[in-house]
Amino acid sequence: MLSRFTGTLAVALGLFAMAAPPASANLISNGDFETGNFSGWTVTPSNGDVLVLTGADYQPCCGTTGTAAELSNHFASFGPGNIAISGVTIGQTFNTNAGQTYNYSFNYGALGGGSEQLQFEIITGLSTQILTAVANDDLDHVFQTMTGTFTASSSATIVFGDLGGLVDTQANNVDFILDNVSVTAVPEPSTWAMLLLGFAGLGFIGFRRQNKMALSDA
Repeated sequence: MLSRFTGTLAVALGLFAMAAPPASANLISNGDFETGNFSGWTVTPSNGDVLVLTGADYQPCCGTTGTAAELSNHFASFGPGNIAISGVTIGQTFNTNAGQTYNYSFNYGALGGGSEQLQFEIITGLSTQILTAVANDDLDHVFQTMTGTFTASSSATIVFGDLGGLVDTQANNVDFILDNVSVTAVPEPSTWAMLLLGFAGLGFIGFRRQNKMALSDA
C-alpha cells in the first residue's frame, strides 16, 4: 500500500511540475544597477548628469538614513550634485514577440528636498508617462513601485529621463532615483491550459485512489 501511495504521489508531483508555468526571466539587464554602473544601459548624452549611486553617497549632503542594506543599495540618480538636467535619458532595448503581453515594474523616488518629475515610456509598447516623486531621505521608505502591462509590436525600448524638454524646477535640491527595473512576459493562454490540465490530472489520480481504497475495504 505504501509503495502504491508513493508512486501515486510521484506521478502527481510530476504532473504538477510539468503543468506549472515557467517563471518568466527579466528581460532587462542590470535592472537593479548592482554592477555599480550602467552596464546594459545606454546613457544619452553620457555627460555625468545621471549616475549610479548608493544611499551612503547621499549621507554627506542629505543626511540619508536607513538600514545597512538600503544604504549600500545601488540605484540610478538623475541630476546629482545640484545640476540641472536637460534631455538626459537612460534606455535599454530588449527582444519581444509581436502581440505578446508583458509586465513591467520599477521602483522610483527622490532624495533631497521638494519634488521631482521624470518621464517614462516603453517605445512600441507604452505611451509616455510623467512620474512625480516627493523627496524622502529615509531609504527604507523612499521608493514607490510602478507596475503595469503592455502589448509589444516588435522589439521594445524602455526609457527613463527628460524625454521632452521637461523643466527640472527642483534641480538644486532634489534628485530623482530609479531602481529594480523589470520586464517579464505574461504566460500564454496555452500555458495556463496546461496548468489546468495538470490540476485535473491530480484530481483524477485522487479519485482513482479513493475508489481503490473503497473496493479493498468492501
